[in-house]
Amino acid sequence: MAVEANLGKVRLTEEEMRALVERHTGGVRLGVDEEGNYGYYKYDEEAGADTLVPFKSGGVRSIKLKQSGNGKYINGGSSIPNILYLQNPDGIRKITANGKITAYNTSSTGTQSYGLSLTLNGRRRDTGTALSLTVASVKTTAGSSAQVQQTVENKEIDISQFDLSNPIYFSFYINAKYSGGSIDMEYEIAY
Repeated sequence: MAVEANLGKVRLTEEEMRALVERHTGGVRLGVDEEGNYGYYKYDEEAGADTLVPFKSGGVRSIKLKQSGNGKYINGGSSIPNILYLQNPDGIRKITANGKITAYNTSSTGTQSYGLSLTLNGRRRDTGTALSLTVASVKTTAGSSAQVQQTVENKEIDISQFDLSNPIYFSFYINAKYSGGSIDMEYEIAY
């Protein structure tokens, strides 16, 4: 009587390992492209063949931050801004804004215009001096009870002039007596 024992194979060839992985992953094939990036194969109809799709490098690719609230001009010549700080902006590639700012006034007389603005502030890349970039602004006139609103949709904010080794911040500032406003803005920050 012959006795058979399957002790298994201690070392698999690359082809055997690939077949084993495909069998255990539902047919997904893994590989490495010419630049050394690991990924998975996917059929490309345009090329008429399987192509390697590299895995992402990992880490956070983008985050969303919200800036919202109300503000009012304080009698005596100042306003308390609503500020959103980005303490470590190094590595940011792009900032996209979506939302709205609304201005209203609290004066029932006069003809003066009142307003508010949303700015991105920081330091210039070339000189290190202060830099302020207006993202959105609105004005309303005294004697009017109307609210004026500006909607911002997928606005890419140009950050190329900012020194991103220093903090940057969004400031929602009410810049006239008797006015007030609100902000409801979301920023997508891509790294």
